[in-house]
Amino acid sequence: MRTCSLVCLIGLAGAGCAPVGSYLRDRGMDASDIVDLKYGAGLNYGLGAKVEPVPFTGVGLGFGSPCDVTEWFGRRAWQMSHLNFIHIGFFGIESQGLHNGNEPCFFGVQLPLYGDRVVELVDVREAFRAGGEVILPFVRGGLYVNLFEIADFLAGWFGLDVAGDDGQPKAVND
Repeated sequence: MRTCSLVCLIGLAGAGCAPVGSYLRDRGMDASDIVDLKYGAGLNYGLGAKVEPVPFTGVGLGFGSPCDVTEWFGRRAWQMSHLNFIHIGFFGIESQGLHNGNEPCFFGVQLPLYGDRVVELVDVREAFRAGGEVILPFVRGGLYVNLFEIADFLAGWFGLDVAGDDGQPKAVND
């Protein structure tokens, strides 16, 4: 019990001059960044599943028709339209058009080929995610755990903002 109290006091002391309310709000936001969701619903059909131990490298089986999907990466989310899903073992394709541009994007055989979007999607904050997704008729969902965001959450208790996202709201990128 003493150790827990000591850790909490050190964490609060490390917060510097920041007001306690914003400090605790930032820790709550950091905690919410640890689990990333992927979801979509509509007139899609299919059945499948995929497991990704690291980004863009996964094992899956199934087919899913085009569906609008929102995928969260910490504090930001991408809305993608017309997302297809075809996977057989290590070989897979997910093709999509961006929410505001309908430019095609593909990845398969474990190679990210996102054109000019690869720089925006793959940075250190997203390089340490693991999870998976399931495709069922009319619904699609995924759950990912972001190890980098766990480190950001723990460091935040000592006044460090590893992800550089303190004070920022969650937002969908258009």
